[in-house]
Amino acid sequence: TGDKVDSLVPVQAGSDDDWVQVSVGALSTCARKEDGTGYCWGIGQSQQLGSFVGADSTTPVEILEGALWDDVAMGSAMGCG
Repeated sequence: TGDKVDSLVPVQAGSDDDWVQVSVGALSTCARKEDGTGYCWGIGQSQQLGSFVGADSTTPVEILEGALWDDVAMGSAMGCG
């Protein structure tokens, strides 16, 4: 939804509906779309969102624009795609 409010129920991140895989870490989330592109959102002060900006994002941000992901996995402070 773009805000930083805790929720006890699932909340859609962004407006896209073509996600095929989601992996959740301690402070951030990454997901893969039907077309193979990868996106991350959440806490990013240590660049764990993969954007190399070091900023948080409340909405999905494409990682390595144009790259195709076969899989996505999150750890406590990192992600792999």
